[in-house]
Amino acid sequence: MLSEFLQPVPIPSYLLALAVGDLESRRIGPRSQVWSEPSVVDAAAYEFANTDNYLTTGAARSVLLLDVLSSTAQQIQCLLCASLASN
Repeated sequence: MLSEFLQPVPIPSYLLALAVGDLESRRIGPRSQVWSEPSVVDAAAYEFANTDNYLTTGAARSVLLLDVLSSTAQQIQCLLCASLASN
């Protein structure tokens, strides 16, 4: 089997991994799969079963952080406008 991969955006080499061998996958969530040798793929799926929970929690925290940063930026903007108006 021949596969081709095109990455038009430069990325550091440590962000790329290649896996070669007799591999199977198991879906462990709506956006996650685990790949391993056939003899241990079920054990790997069990081990990483909470991965989607971690991804969901991380995404929710990122959104919360962005909301806080946006609110803080708006407050700073209001303070600067008030400061400029009083001068």
